[in-house]
Order: sequence, then C-alpha cells, then structure tokens
Amino acid sequence: MAAPESEPITDDQSWRATRATSLAARLLSGAGSLALVAYRHDPVPVVDALAHGLSSSGELLVAGCPSAQSWEMGLADSTPVDVRADIMKGSSDPRAEVTASGMHLLGVFEWIPDDIASRMLARGEVPPRVAAVAASTGGRLGVVGADRVLLHDSYGVTPLAFSAVAASATGASARMPFPAPDEELDALDAVAGCGDEALMGLHTAVCEGTVRGDVLLRRAVPGACPHHDQILCVDVDRTGTLLMRVRHGVATTVFARFAEEATSAHELNEQCVSLIKDSALVNTPRI
Repeated sequence: MAAPESEPITDDQSWRATRATSLAARLLSGAGSLALVAYRHDPVPVVDALAHGLSSSGELLVAGCPSAQSWEMGLADSTPVDVRADIMKGSSDPRAEVTASGMHLLGVFEWIPDDIASRMLARGEVPPRVAAVAASTGGRLGVVGADRVLLHDSYGVTPLAFSAVAASATGASARMPFPAPDEELDALDAVAGCGDEALMGLHTAVCEGTVRGDVLLRRAVPGACPHHDQILCVDVDRTGTLLMRVRHGVATTVFARFAEEATSAHELNEQCVSLIKDSALVNTPRI
C-alpha cells in the first residue's frame, strides 16, 4: 500500500478538529496508559491495563492480568460491566513532569472468551503490544464498547464520537496515527534536535503571533529560579508540536502548527525545519 500523502492544514476550525481527532486516535491506539474503573461496584475496583489499542475493526481492546480481587468481584468473567476508561499520557520529554493529554469515556467492558481471543490473535486482528500481553501467562484480552470520548488537553475538553475517531485510524480511508507509541521517542528527538535556542525562538514567535500556533497556558511555577530558562517538548503530533517554556518562574505552553500534516519521520523533520526557519526569519533583527 502506498503511503498516504500529507494534507495541507486549512482553516482554523477544520484544523482544530483535525488536531483533536489525531490526538484522540493516538490515545486510543496505545499512547499513554489506560485504567478501567467499574464505577457501579462498591467498593470500586480499578483494573490497570498493561496495554491497549484498536483492533483492525476499530474496537478498543485492552490486555491485562486480572488480579485476585477482580476475580472475586466478578470482573474477570465474561459478564459485561459498566466502566469508565481513563487514558492518561505524560509529557514526551521526561524532564517535564506534566500530563500532556488524557481521555475519558463511559462504556461497557467485558473480557473476551479465550477461544475467541485466540482466533483474533491468530488472525492478526490485535495490535502487537496488546497481543503480547494477552498471550502471556495469566494475560487476558478484553474489549470496551463506547459511543463518545472526552479528550482533555491544553486546548480544553473536546467531545468526539468514538466511531469517528476509530474510523480515522482503522477505516477504509484511515491513516495510521502518527507518531505511534513506539515512534514517540524518535519524534521527540526530531524536535529536540532543532536545539534549545531555535525552539525558544519558535516559542517566542508563536507567543507574538508571527508563526502559526496558539498560546494555551500560562502558570506560575512555585519554587522556580527566577533566572531559570528552559524549553521542553511536551508532545509531538502530526499537526504540530506542544512546547512549554519555563522562564522567570512562569511556564508558558504553546502549540506550534505545522504547515502540512506529518505522516512519517521524514515529513516530521521537514515540518520542524520549516517552522524553525519561519521563526528565525521573524526573530532576525532588521537593520
């Protein structure tokens, strides 16, 4: 199959929808960590999934090793259970101890019977990381059914239809989420490789409105050295990069938009170089 061509980013409303769907697809496809909360039970049990992702047909699959408590409370059999699924993703840069994004959804969870799970694994319908956990000793495969998801990130809270997000990643005209979970470190290296000085210039250009992007958050950092100046890459998406600069005791988070969506490491490098060039042009003093 030929690699999909990158698409130009159009008007602001369309871009915001594209960005939200891209990030949501990444979270459903395995980015971050997922926990299931059976909120109707008392006491409320929490099942931590060791891996999660979308099946080839767009189902949200989870794999884990049910604890003894889960078995005792009936959460390890095939009975459907009402759950809240929480997916939390930390910063790409480990120096930034912040949550980059999260997702919440209400749905119904059930462990898939072993014979059906075995067939799904044999047919390659399960993402590799999920399959590895499900096939391990004590591992099981489950599925969460939901109609809607709530995406939480620096842009606020965005409601999205689960089917639309899943179709964007697994449908007939889908494009693989980028970066995939195993590509995130390479994506971070691509942005960080531009150098702190260049990234600070890009951050400044976004704040001044001379480069496409948005200023999202400003907050005081208690205990921060007033002379400290640091730039951090919190997240990288096909649509742009989330940067946080800590300066004079204040953390300012911006999103720098790519001119075109990146669907590969090569395109990501091209978009990063283009952004840095644009910011360097507007930050260059004129004589």
